[in-house]
Amino acid sequence: IQNNTACDSGGGVAVAFGSPKIQGNTIQNNTQSACSGGSGGGGIVLRGAGSAQIIGNLIVNNTWPSGDGGGISMNSAGTPTIKNNIIAGNTATGVSPAAQGGGIAMVNDSDPLLAQNLIYNNSAGQGTGVFFLVPSGSRGPVLLNNTIVGGSGATEGSAVYASGFDNQVQFFNNLLIGAAGDNAVFCDGTFNQQPPTFTNNDAFSSGGTSLDGTCAGQSGVNGNISADPQFVNAAGADFHLQPASPAVDAGDNSAPNLPSTDFAGNVRILDGNNDCVSTVDLGVYELVRSANVSFSSNTLAFSSQPVGTSSSPQPVTLSNAGTTCFQFSSTAASGDFTQTNTCSSAGLLGGSSCSFSVTFTPSAVGPRSGALTVGGSDGINTANLSVALSGVGADFSLSATPGSATVKHGSSVKFAVALNSVGGAFDSPVALSCSGLPSGALCSFSPSSAIPGGGGAASTLTVSTTGRTPRGSFNLQIVGTSGSDVHSASVLLTVR
Repeated sequence: IQNNTACDSGGGVAVAFGSPKIQGNTIQNNTQSACSGGSGGGGIVLRGAGSAQIIGNLIVNNTWPSGDGGGISMNSAGTPTIKNNIIAGNTATGVSPAAQGGGIAMVNDSDPLLAQNLIYNNSAGQGTGVFFLVPSGSRGPVLLNNTIVGGSGATEGSAVYASGFDNQVQFFNNLLIGAAGDNAVFCDGTFNQQPPTFTNNDAFSSGGTSLDGTCAGQSGVNGNISADPQFVNAAGADFHLQPASPAVDAGDNSAPNLPSTDFAGNVRILDGNNDCVSTVDLGVYELVRSANVSFSSNTLAFSSQPVGTSSSPQPVTLSNAGTTCFQFSSTAASGDFTQTNTCSSAGLLGGSSCSFSVTFTPSAVGPRSGALTVGGSDGINTANLSVALSGVGADFSLSATPGSATVKHGSSVKFAVALNSVGGAFDSPVALSCSGLPSGALCSFSPSSAIPGGGGAASTLTVSTTGRTPRGSFNLQIVGTSGSDVHSASVLLTVR
């Protein structure tokens, strides 16, 4: 919609008491014909109550040479939504003492939501970016996550000029940047000494004043700052934030009507300053950074471990080579494995690492498997990492030969004791003992303990009797003990 003229208002588009959706258009180089005055609006005018939606348009280089609102003008416009537009290079002139609202001007009962608009390089005498005059009893606009950079020509309010009964107006998460030497935001106290509400905004002007008039006291309170936003290249109209910008993670996540995505379509609430807390940035763009996480090994293998006992821990390191925090959603070890770690519960900062210690406690014999898993996200990319865990649960068996033997008073008899691994190599020592001996008899093992290992082990049991040993048959228990693991074998001893 370009190169059009109108006499009274709306050089490109005029809406009267309507609620259209005006979306995805280029509206440029429109102006006023050989007339004067009117409601303005070189690009668009909204007149009369409605709920128009002006979304995702490029509104540039429009002019209104005898009135207000070079880009958009609103007059008793109701409750329109103006969102995700670029409003740049528009001019309002020709009014004494000052034309108002180079980008957007609104008067009378106009209560729009101005959300996530990029407004820059516009020209007017008051409010090169935005001008509003709120009548008594009206709410006025809500300004949310806009980037408004003042242009040329303003005597006051380089980015925003607020006037009227504006104490109901709300500013959330905006960048309000004045031209060098000018005041960024001016609040006129002619009608009302109560200022608008400013929450988590950056109002800044190099060599000028951030907030002036009745809103001067809002600087430095309610999360408001006054600092150079550190745009990537403002001169080249690149208003993304550099990583060190004070506007990164400086917003209010609870601001009403907060968009889920930024002006470029990226997720809106991210961790831009690498503190593991996702917080909305000021202005139209969210700083997008990424995590890059990996384990130092994708497998951990444990040697054979006696059932019911715990191994020595094995380490594995989780590293984040990215530039923002990897925020954990889950951390767990499965199977017969447990883990402890040095990681913060919030997540792993970009450029850092933390360590996990994994312990194996088999619950049964044979091969055992599990996994160490970590899940999380940097806000855009989700990752689920795992380390495969394996081990072998081992046990031992005990047997003795012969199964029965006869001995005379005062004599001794020997039994061969065999220790064998079950399920895997049993590498813990097994202590040997006996029970069920008749009185006056003794038993001894050589060796008294043995490690079955992978190939088994043997010991010799010697049972010695005396003259006091009674005659008869006795069930002798040969017992092997390793920690809480106990096994036994029975042999029959006959004394004559």
